[in-house]
Amino acid sequence: MTELDYDPEFEKLPMWDQLGKILDSVDNPIPRDDVTTDDDVKIIGITPRDCIDIRNLALQFEKTEIRKEFLKRIQLSENFKEVLEYVRSK
Repeated sequence: MTELDYDPEFEKLPMWDQLGKILDSVDNPIPRDDVTTDDDVKIIGITPRDCIDIRNLALQFEKTEIRKEFLKRIQLSENFKEVLEYVRSK
């Protein structure tokens, strides 16, 4: 089995990884605050708190298939913006 057996193929870097890059850059002089979705939309203004909340939301899905479907959906800008709005409203 390869990594592709577990991860769906995405046009851009998987959102999980992009959120991780934002978290990893917190201490940089100019931290990252953007993601690029598979439909080639750059979304800016993503905070470390947003990243943590979105990742925690994904981890709430116990079944791997459902979690993978969630992560696949947020690769698209409209779905990502909807999830971002949801976590910010909590």
